[in-house]
Amino acid sequence: MVTKIKYLSVIMKFFYVCALFFLCSFSCLGQSANIKGIVHLLDGTPVKQATVRIQGTSIVSVSDAKGSYFLPDVPYGKQVISVSSLEIKDKKLNLDVNKPEYDLHIHIDPRGEVSLDEIRVTANSAKRTIETKGFAVNVIETKEAALRNIQTNELLDRTAGVRLRQNAGLGSHVHYNLNGLSGRSVKIMIDGVPASNYGESFSLNSIPSALIERVEVYKGVVPSEIADDALGGVINVVLKKQMDNSLMTSYSTGSFGTHQWNVNGAYIHPKSQFTVRGSGYYNFSKNNYRVWGDKVYVTNPETLAVEKVAGGAKRFHDDYRSYGTKIDFGFVKKKWADQFLLGILYGNMFSENQTGATMEVVYGNRFSKQHSLVYSMQYEKKNLLLEGLDLQVNLNYSDLTRQVIDTSANIFNWLGQISQRGQHLTGAEGGAKTLLFNYEDKISNRSLLSYTKNNHRFIGTFLFDNFKRKPEDELWADYVRQLTDTRKLNKYVAGFTYELSAFNKRLKSNVFYKYYNQSVSLTDPVAVRNPETGRTEYVAKETNNHANDHGYGLALSYALWDKIMVLGSAEKAVRLPSESELLGNESENELSNYGLVPEKSNNYNLGLRLGPFPIQELHYLSLHTNLFVRDVKDMIRRSVQNNIGEYYSYENLENVMSKGFDVELLYRYKQLMVDGNFSLFNARKNNKYDYNGNIDTYYKARLRNEPYMTANLSIAYELGDVAKALSGTSIRYNYAYVHEFPRDWPMFGQVSLKDMIPVQQAHDIGLLYRLPNNKIILGFDAKNILNAQLFDNWMLQKPGRSFYGKITYILK
Repeated sequence: MVTKIKYLSVIMKFFYVCALFFLCSFSCLGQSANIKGIVHLLDGTPVKQATVRIQGTSIVSVSDAKGSYFLPDVPYGKQVISVSSLEIKDKKLNLDVNKPEYDLHIHIDPRGEVSLDEIRVTANSAKRTIETKGFAVNVIETKEAALRNIQTNELLDRTAGVRLRQNAGLGSHVHYNLNGLSGRSVKIMIDGVPASNYGESFSLNSIPSALIERVEVYKGVVPSEIADDALGGVINVVLKKQMDNSLMTSYSTGSFGTHQWNVNGAYIHPKSQFTVRGSGYYNFSKNNYRVWGDKVYVTNPETLAVEKVAGGAKRFHDDYRSYGTKIDFGFVKKKWADQFLLGILYGNMFSENQTGATMEVVYGNRFSKQHSLVYSMQYEKKNLLLEGLDLQVNLNYSDLTRQVIDTSANIFNWLGQISQRGQHLTGAEGGAKTLLFNYEDKISNRSLLSYTKNNHRFIGTFLFDNFKRKPEDELWADYVRQLTDTRKLNKYVAGFTYELSAFNKRLKSNVFYKYYNQSVSLTDPVAVRNPETGRTEYVAKETNNHANDHGYGLALSYALWDKIMVLGSAEKAVRLPSESELLGNESENELSNYGLVPEKSNNYNLGLRLGPFPIQELHYLSLHTNLFVRDVKDMIRRSVQNNIGEYYSYENLENVMSKGFDVELLYRYKQLMVDGNFSLFNARKNNKYDYNGNIDTYYKARLRNEPYMTANLSIAYELGDVAKALSGTSIRYNYAYVHEFPRDWPMFGQVSLKDMIPVQQAHDIGLLYRLPNNKIILGFDAKNILNAQLFDNWMLQKPGRSFYGKITYILK
């Protein structure tokens, strides 16, 4: 611990010296700003011939056919922007000018309201750019969810083509299913950096939606700019990067002893552009919701008969706590860097473990802990050395510590009672007694260099990961400690992309190539029999695995008309086994498998985007759909050995074919918004023969423990037109449907009713109210209001009916 404190001190001194150096290089900037943007209706239709003026000055602009305007040399300070057009009466908007560049949309409501929104234009521009490149991708904006009691994972679960798999309540382990492929085939990234660098204490489980700008969901085909190996797709979380002074905090509380708090803000010096961004969060939940059904039973101590618990039982050993902070400081908008930031992140997580891999195994004294310390450097520069040459560099060093505590041999039942008839023969609830520490160090570099000339763009990407894990357990025998060494995993992925925009930007093409390389080395103790003495002895066994491969792909989009676009993409994808799949993870009940080989897939998408189409200037309709095929070889899948399994293992499943489609329909009428989607993932085992040449028993069978048909409906309404007193109030209803799916492989071609996870339907409602000063927002959410029984991985039951309240305060 002393060594770590000294190390932290050295790092902080380094950051201090760097900050001092760059503070000394301040350059004075002029006290004026350039303001540009677009004037448009709420549906995005540009407004031409709108007059935009800085009141009291001669600075004026008239929007062109695309709605664009430009106001040069606007003095710093409080300014009033006057907006007028044939569609509205003259309106005035206040703006505190305190930085050299602004990119502002002016939103015009057909009823006459006008608003400015810099954050919104950035997000909408990014959303449209990403969704029209040809990839099967959804961009989820979190602006409203940040004000409600909604986790980012819940937003993902309502997205077309996505199904979230969560073991239990807040903080429990999550897997994601994209178009039938799940587990670590789906990569999670944070600002383009693998989320595994940060550990579970800073993940989608713990990061509040208020700290997230948007989430990009790439299904199947992934562009090489996402410089990592991914087979089923990528979920890329883009954190907020405030470009002006701001401060916001929120607190929520609700069912199952849940408390969540977060704060985020930024300060930018107006002259030097020295920037400090900070955020913090705290999450806690007892997760003591009620579970019921055939899996919730006790054993009668006298008759040994299995008796179902009448009325169900509360989870009694599932507390979750996480907290953390992230601070970045440096410079933005300098001649030598558009962004140069040094950062430090600290995260801490504590979790009680209630069950093993299934609900048949109940824990009462097993815990896991983790803390993360991550140092980072981000550098971005457009027009480096010459016009059109851009560079991005992300460098991270992660120091992660995980611990599993399991030292009690007591046997618990679902009532929290300790068996009086015996104990676990293994010595602890999850196996042998353990106080296992995993000390993990990871160095990661992600770099992107691009060159743009006219309608052509060339991109080179490189990702390098150096991972080390040193396991230690004071309860191990001496020979185990002596013969177990550091596990090492090195990986790098290099990519090249060529982009072309043609036919007046109606055609966009993206051709890419990726090269993958990975090596693993470790030493474990193994038992051997000494032929001379006849005694069992332990020796060190070295394992060295190496894998390399390459992939390539193409994405195309073509705008047939302004609001009708066809998109298609194809890729030969490769995913290398992750550190947890190869080396195991005791805190998640995962066993190691050094023999795993990379999984490969031929991925295909064909999509159509229609709209938004205006109907009488009041109704707007959009339709997005995507057909897909995933032909996977050597798929890596998580499995349990039987219905009372405690641990997961990973296996290569040879050939799996997934075909299906997803469709999303959006409708808006005045203050009413309806969003519905339907997804079908038909993933089946596709190898006719097993490794021994025999007919595979499960040939053409659906993948076990995977949902294959889902639907979602969301209805939102702004109440401002109903009564003036309700202005700023919105109400939302959400409905989720999951069709029944097999829990296990079918026997003799048939699935037993006991092996089916039944149909699940959940109804949620939410209310959001903004106070007149627009600084305080109150939110209320009721989830699973009919208290339906919801299941996930291996029929682990999720929370029932719950209620949450949230207050958000925006200082600036």
